Amino acid sequence: MHLQDLIPYNDFTISDDFNFDIEAEINKIMAMTPMSTPLVSECSPVDSNPVAVEQPEVNLDTVSYVKSLMIDNSKIIGLYSTLKTTYLKLCKEFNYLLQKFNDNEKIKMELIQENEELKKLVADLLKDKEMENLNARKKRRHVG
Repeated sequence: MHLQDLIPYNDFTISDDFNFDIEAEINKIMAMTPMSTPLVSECSPVDSNPVAVEQPEVNLDTVSYVKSLMIDNSKIIGLYSTLKTTYLKLCKEFNYLLQKFNDNEKIKMELIQENEELKKLVADLLKDKEMENLNARKKRRHVG
């Protein structure tokens, strides 16, 4: 099963994937220990006295800066998603209107052609009527 089978092409919706608890995510990340800092000594316990490994202090300014960056990035991604969805809807509407315009132009050209044919037909009928009137006048003159 492919993604295009699950979501129809014309069905564009704004997803709520970006709604999560940013504070909880940041606290989880900050609670993790860095992989480069060993918690136990690589030396043998016989060779050295066990010393407690100090945890690096958390710089609150850095944490607040990272939080603000994550919040800004989340907002930007949400805005991008909204703009993309709106753009796709506008493209779909534009294509629909363009098709309607093309259909109307075809009808307009057919009507113009039909109008020209009717003008020629009326002109021919007027000429025929005028010729009949001239012939009728000539006959009246010859008779009278």
